[in-house]
Amino acid sequence: LSYKASKPLTTTCSDIHQIHYPEVPLHSYIDLSVAVDSGFVKYGIKLLLAKIRPGKSPSAIGGKYEAGKISARVREFGNYAVMADTAAPVIKPLNISEGKNIAKQATIRISISDNFSGIDTYNAWLNNKWILMDYDAKNRLLQYKMDERLLEGRNEFLLKVVDACGNTGTYEATLVNQK
Repeated sequence: LSYKASKPLTTTCSDIHQIHYPEVPLHSYIDLSVAVDSGFVKYGIKLLLAKIRPGKSPSAIGGKYEAGKISARVREFGNYAVMADTAAPVIKPLNISEGKNIAKQATIRISISDNFSGIDTYNAWLNNKWILMDYDAKNRLLQYKMDERLLEGRNEFLLKVVDACGNTGTYEATLVNQK
């Protein structure tokens, strides 16, 4: 087994650890723990293991932070490092906006995305009542089909999206249902 540690990149929170060679197949999962540089332990749950590939963006693997290290199960050899995800998910309303009259719409459509660790949960409320939104992960699309919870007049809409590192994005709007 070949192993080599390299200096960290400006975007990593640990050295880069080359675990054998990426072209060599690994037939089952292995446990991998990487120590976090002391200056980054303050990020705690915002830290995760990432696969580093030359010429490509890092891939989030995940993992659990405990006692100054990130531990995860991996199924490929290659380069790994600890990275931090501190950016909230992005929420883009597609067919609603503050104060918009939605009386002639059949749905509320919202695009959600996360730049690194991925979407973990999402919850939406209409007039302080939880509503079910369908999630199309391939298209990053949340959709709510209007029903009896949409009242005549003003309606308060709230959406909270949380990524795998606990970063939260929120969107609020007052929607009008006036025929």
